[in-house]
Amino acid sequence: MRSLVKRAELAWQNLAFRRWQKKNPGASFKQYFAEGIKDRLDDGKTRASLGATLKGGGFGELGKRNFELLLRGTYGLKPDDVCVDYGCGTLRMGVHVIKYLAPGHYVGLDIDQAMLDQGATLIGPELMAAKRPELSVISPASVTAAAAKKPSLLFSLKVLIHVYPAELEEYFGNILAILGSSGKGVVTGKWSPGETFQTAKKSWAHSLAAMQAIVARKGGKLVVAQEENYAFQDLGETGKAGRLEITRA
Repeated sequence: MRSLVKRAELAWQNLAFRRWQKKNPGASFKQYFAEGIKDRLDDGKTRASLGATLKGGGFGELGKRNFELLLRGTYGLKPDDVCVDYGCGTLRMGVHVIKYLAPGHYVGLDIDQAMLDQGATLIGPELMAAKRPELSVISPASVTAAAAKKPSLLFSLKVLIHVYPAELEEYFGNILAILGSSGKGVVTGKWSPGETFQTAKKSWAHSLAAMQAIVARKGGKLVVAQEENYAFQDLGETGKAGRLEITRA
């Protein structure tokens, strides 16, 4: 019964998106997603990943474990490296990277200026002035500019689940364009060992095979670096959660 209710909720959400598209011809799902986020940024409620009031810890605390991962092993981020945060949100992870890297070596990209502006406010004018992070809305121009800085590492933290299936080509295409021939990308999130399925109103577990095929068509390679089983109980589905790595083939 819970599975049927959940699927009905998802069907209603998909209908809401299609109705929004009719009012906004040519607009993408990421624009629809961004519009919903802007309405919630300043409502004072606790969020999982955006804004100043976060579940499980204060701003600048929750992203620390993922930041420490970038310093170890095959990633080995160094202060003089250039690092791109693709889907940086309001900088809960980015604040650690900004503090660590040399001035001008952090590039944060996201789908809406409102999130970037709040992130800049949260890290404060002193850190912005001292480290000069480059914060830009994702566009062909900002992707080209990020690629020109020749980053050694790109990370995209819990962004994949919110990428609309029809927009995966753009997502992975942008990442590979930024990485060029020598960088490495780290993507965290959830995926499906079988077919893609929707897990929440604006979230999906994408087929791993489908994602690997997209990346391969664009001249890259996508591999699983770390995974664990993840049960979507309301849907009666089982997926994977963890970390994927992307490089040029």
